[in-house]
Amino acid sequence: MGIGTWETSCAGPRRQALRRLAGVAGALSAPWVGVRAEPTIRIGLSLPLSGVPQRESALVSYLPPDLALDFLAAFQAAVDLERHHLPISLVAMDDEFKPDRARTNLETLARQDVIAASGLWTTEQALAAQPVLEASGLPMVGLRSNAAELRSGRASLLFHLRPGLDDEVAALLATMKIAGHTRWGVVHADNAFGRAALKALQAQGAQVVRAVSTTAHEERAAAAAREAAHAPGVQAVLIFADGDVLAGAMAELRLRANAFLAPVCGLSNVLCTALASTRQPAYAGFAVTSPFANPLTSRAAIAVRFREAMLAKDLDHAVRSFSAFEGFVYGTVLTRAIVALGPRPTREALAAALRGRTLDLGGLPIAFDEHQVGIRRVNLLYKSSSDWLLRA
Repeated sequence: MGIGTWETSCAGPRRQALRRLAGVAGALSAPWVGVRAEPTIRIGLSLPLSGVPQRESALVSYLPPDLALDFLAAFQAAVDLERHHLPISLVAMDDEFKPDRARTNLETLARQDVIAASGLWTTEQALAAQPVLEASGLPMVGLRSNAAELRSGRASLLFHLRPGLDDEVAALLATMKIAGHTRWGVVHADNAFGRAALKALQAQGAQVVRAVSTTAHEERAAAAAREAAHAPGVQAVLIFADGDVLAGAMAELRLRANAFLAPVCGLSNVLCTALASTRQPAYAGFAVTSPFANPLTSRAAIAVRFREAMLAKDLDHAVRSFSAFEGFVYGTVLTRAIVALGPRPTREALAAALRGRTLDLGGLPIAFDEHQVGIRRVNLLYKSSSDWLLRA
């Protein structure tokens, strides 16, 4: 799916605003009248623009992962702000969260001569696409993966703009220790992510009193939460799973009789617009790690520019979207790196320029280390019951 059609699943004013952004991208691809046009520089994206089922729990609304429409709109806005008259356009393709589709998308983008790519919202997609990136020399700037083999620095074309699983767990434990919470009950999904998160927790030396695995079935998630929370000596609960498990667990811990009033925490994999916006009592006080401050409330210059850009595009809803802010960050980093190379950059030159690169986006420092990870700082946010915002 090209950028000219990705907005079609939106409705009303949001669809119209996203369509205008697509028009901007199309305009950038056209030759300049009366001057000798430089070749258009293209950035490719493989993103889940569709394909997420919408479900509801009987107890509390399920928190679906964000679709990438807001991410893409904010990425485009960042390119518009940072390109300095260079003809830069986006080629966005829908992968529907499917690894095979992501690999095919990257093959197509590599043939279309894009200078770099971004996206890939799951580890499975990143692993599927990795051989394509290596074969084509295509840098992937910004992706979502905690896989150790992709974050070691040996994957020479992957440039990460999120902290890793170990970073998130370490930051959460350090903050909670200050508050006196050191003995944990853990609910983890019976999948690769859940097991990796539990392993990271244990590697940090955390006192795990009880760890219970579960599937996404609501009753099983509730039972696992009950078992983990009520084990003798537990001071706080950690949930290493997606929105399905989180919904059932939070309903069990907060809404049932004899509610569990100690802290309940999760990782950034559950951070989405639905969580940022919900006023469901079950989520009051829920703490979650985040690679970024809340874009709606942060006073950092990068957050201010982001909010202004979203409002200028009539995307008022996006100012509270962590995924949109992530897209804005990725687009800013990548566009600045391209502009620094001039009007005829190459993939090889871009990858070389990014390695060891340090820049400050305005309150958000980026410094790619030997593992090609540019951001390691982790924010711990909690759901305020007074105004329902995620606050630090």
